[in-house]
Amino acid sequence: MVSFSELEEILNWTKSSGAKIVVRFKGTPYRLQIYKLFRAVDSQGRFVPWTRAFGTKQPHQLFDTFKVLEIRVIRQDGKEEKLTSFKQLLSMAKS
Repeated sequence: MVSFSELEEILNWTKSSGAKIVVRFKGTPYRLQIYKLFRAVDSQGRFVPWTRAFGTKQPHQLFDTFKVLEIRVIRQDGKEEKLTSFKQLLSMAKS
């Protein structure tokens, strides 16, 4: 279970490091983008209204509702890492 405070910690890390995070979930064509804000994006990376993508769910609830397929971390220098779990992402943000 992912808490809102853990996701807020990730958000603060993206603000300070300049990294962009894109989370792909199973069962939905939409993705969660974390980069200074929580945004819903489609498969082409275009912003879509949150309610169209995820309804009334809050960002931290997505991790309990959908299975994570992939987490992409795009650093400011262009390097990209692929993770498979939220725990990996959280440990990256804490280091």
